[in-house]
Amino acid sequence: MAEVTLCRFLASAILAPLAIPLVLILIIRWRYPMRVIGTLAVCLEAVLALLITLTHAVLGATFLSVIIVGSLLPLFCALAFVYFCEWRDGRLVFLLVTIMLDVQMCDAFTSIFFSRNDWKWIAFKIALTLLNLLVIGKFFRQPLLEMMETNQISWGLTAAMPLALNVALMGFYLDALSEQQLMPPVPTVVYCAAIVLIYVTLYRFQRAAIEQAQAQQDNTVLRSEITYLHRQVRQEKNSVSTLQIFRHDMRHYAALLRGCLNSGSLDAARDVIERWEQGSDAICSMRMMRRYTSDPILDSVLSQADDRAAEAGIRLDIRLTLPEQMRVDITEFAVVVSNALENAIRAASKVAGTASKVVSVHNIPCDAGMFYLVITNPFAGGLEIDKRTGLPRSNEPGHGYGTRSIAHFAHKYDCLLSCTAEGGVFSLRLLI
Repeated sequence: MAEVTLCRFLASAILAPLAIPLVLILIIRWRYPMRVIGTLAVCLEAVLALLITLTHAVLGATFLSVIIVGSLLPLFCALAFVYFCEWRDGRLVFLLVTIMLDVQMCDAFTSIFFSRNDWKWIAFKIALTLLNLLVIGKFFRQPLLEMMETNQISWGLTAAMPLALNVALMGFYLDALSEQQLMPPVPTVVYCAAIVLIYVTLYRFQRAAIEQAQAQQDNTVLRSEITYLHRQVRQEKNSVSTLQIFRHDMRHYAALLRGCLNSGSLDAARDVIERWEQGSDAICSMRMMRRYTSDPILDSVLSQADDRAAEAGIRLDIRLTLPEQMRVDITEFAVVVSNALENAIRAASKVAGTASKVVSVHNIPCDAGMFYLVITNPFAGGLEIDKRTGLPRSNEPGHGYGTRSIAHFAHKYDCLLSCTAEGGVFSLRLLI
């Protein structure tokens, strides 16, 4: 059994103080503002320093003092963070065990080069911890927090994975520590690399599960929108058919009315006029589909958007020329245009002022077989573009499905999709 020296005592004592910054980096949900949590963390560091000093003053450099500063003080810190953390589920357990595993990995990696009885071990451990904080903050923090926020899996059960890795690493590490030996380089590096790879695999697995669930939801919404569009087109066609029938019957109404007047039958003439007025009122109440393109489904979408824009005091400028053959499903494309125009009209309606507000939807001529759609609209306030999707991000509850549908369409048909927001004008460009 290795002799306990002051250096070895301090090597165990710095375990909890060096882990506190990692806790602040990886846990973001607190019961108090971050400024207050930062102050509490500084106070906790001071309390730890005082307890470490008192432990050494009372017990000296002994195995009991090493156990206290190496085990009980980290447990005290963990309980303190559990109290102040907002999470009350398995996510907190998973993160705390992950932090413990990361600290243990730094210890084992440091012990490849120096013994814990060497003052160089402490200096190297501090430098390695600072580098570890930088790497985690830059490369691993955001993916890990994304996993925590989605909360799609049972984190309580998942925490068993880093806990098992930590127990295995600790058993491997304590054997070398008890004999005052350095850690074997190759097995230690391979083990630490395997731990990182396991976390990367867990992240990719969860992202794939989330994307699959989101794709299924988007497909359900898309099918619903397509069904609605087809129903609207059928109604529009029925309206056109009714109008054509009424126009055809007008000469018969006129002949009946003329006959009634010639015969002096005023009551019959009034009855003909009333029926004529009923047919006229029914026709006037119908919303007729306007022609913008050669496709009735897209024309129905544009007609509805034009009506919504007019109600909001917005002018809809439509200049579309469809190619003879499009490589995408025209109904799905109509859904994309519908979602994009709905977002554009909503954004334009929030612009203050009485000046004319215009939403433009047009295409730019390009090579044969290609179609370049451009939709522009004014907007007010801040607009955040999601770097992953390239689409505007909506923080309002109940919104964001339209942009996801557009992104799904672009991914499905391998289209080029880009969004810009400059000078108070938002532009959506889609190259098909």
